[in-house]
Amino acid sequence: MKSLNVTLNLAIDNTFVIHTPLMWLDKEATWKLADDLGKLDYVRERTLTCYHGVQGNGCGECPACELRMQGLQKYLDHKGRDD
Repeated sequence: MKSLNVTLNLAIDNTFVIHTPLMWLDKEATWKLADDLGKLDYVRERTLTCYHGVQGNGCGECPACELRMQGLQKYLDHKGRDD
């Protein structure tokens, strides 16, 4: 991302910064952030991670769907223990 940011700045002769805060969070922390922002259901139902383009829970079989569901389950398990 840093290299892309530098390249774009040079190409358009302007200075800006690409921010990628989710890049540094694991899937569990990303789900927690969505919940903390009151958007857990929205993210669960309306976002896309699936390699096959299936919104929400996805296909359930591709690596992206597996990671997404593992992270969600881990978050929900921890959340359940904290309640």
